[in-house]
Amino acid sequence: MKISRRRFLLSTAVVGGGVLIGYSALKPSKHRRANAELAKGEERYVTSFIKIEPNNKVTVYVPHSEMGQGVHTSLPMMAADELDAAWEDITVEQAPAIDMFANGELVKGFAGEFGAPSFLTGIINASAVTVAEVIESANYRRQFLGAFYR
Repeated sequence: MKISRRRFLLSTAVVGGGVLIGYSALKPSKHRRANAELAKGEERYVTSFIKIEPNNKVTVYVPHSEMGQGVHTSLPMMAADELDAAWEDITVEQAPAIDMFANGELVKGFAGEFGAPSFLTGIINASAVTVAEVIESANYRRQFLGAFYR
């Protein structure tokens, strides 16, 4: 059986698209993973970055490094305002280096800064979070394994 190039490309695109859609449909959301893996007792994660405890204490996980820009103040202030929570009830923590807190916007920013061609913008936007998760996961494994081999 001889397959034409056009038929091969079309079949590959259809199968690849089906696998991508199936993977994304079956993959649990970060919100669900945060509640399953990180929540203790009656704590609940509103998103993977905001945790609310039963006593209405709110913890905001900030995925950015604080280097004088005020992200450890501004992001929790916005969360407190949106949740109508008192500032005294807000706690700020640096997000751990795991793939659940990966920052896809950072990948998009670096791609633009390094001069990615404009025709790749759609692909970069669609894959930024996945790329960030892979990078974050690799960094975490390296840090974890490095502690055992020193």
